[in-house]
Amino acid sequence: MHYICNVCNPTCNYHSREEILRHLKSIKHNNRMEERKKYYCSICDIQCNFSSIYNKHINTKNHKMKENPQPKVELRCDSCNINFISKIDEERHLKTKKHLKKTNPDSIVSLECKVCDVKFACKTYEERHMKTNKHIKKTNSLLPVVEVSNQNG
Repeated sequence: MHYICNVCNPTCNYHSREEILRHLKSIKHNNRMEERKKYYCSICDIQCNFSSIYNKHINTKNHKMKENPQPKVELRCDSCNINFISKIDEERHLKTKKHLKKTNPDSIVSLECKVCDVKFACKTYEERHMKTNKHIKKTNSLLPVVEVSNQNG
């Protein structure tokens, strides 16, 4: 089995349990432990072995965000008691029939396709429906059959 000290790594490599235990009690190891405490970031709970790594860390985006957290923008519809992950989801919800009914019942325009007997919450859904095969087939089946005769003369 192979033993490595995580504090002094990569300089410490041991082949037995006794060797690593002896190392952990050594002055070299204890000095490194003390030195390590100097390079601890309490904001991110990160321990760095060297000052150069610590200095790089404190300039990272993650550290700076934790150091100066920005207020989280909460996307929420209080009327419907729903939270959103993205602005797109929120915008989509604001157009739904459920939301419109709760916020302004008089504003709902009832859109429907009488051919297919379907109702829509918004114009976009109605337009999408009009392009579907189902709607086109039903519409075509309702068209009158016109006989064309070829009469010469």
